[in-house]
Amino acid sequence: MSKVWSAIVDMVERDFVHEKDFILKYHNEKYLEDAIEEVLKEHEDVAQYKVDGVDTFDSPGYDTGVVYAAWVEKDGTLHTIDYQWESM
Repeated sequence: MSKVWSAIVDMVERDFVHEKDFILKYHNEKYLEDAIEEVLKEHEDVAQYKVDGVDTFDSPGYDTGVVYAAWVEKDGTLHTIDYQWESM
């Protein structure tokens, strides 16, 4: 497991997991996509990256979507991670 992947997982678990049930899209004035992008931008092992997200269901009381991230590390390895988020 890469150090970058671990850094993303640690950040999401620390800042975006709500009551161990679901992952939030927005927390502490930051969107999940932006928080993941910040980790990738600042990590010394990342050569290039892309973060994107899509809303999959919107309603007045409940929204859900997915955030995708892919990056290439300086050793040439390609990694991906994705998170389904929920908002109530």
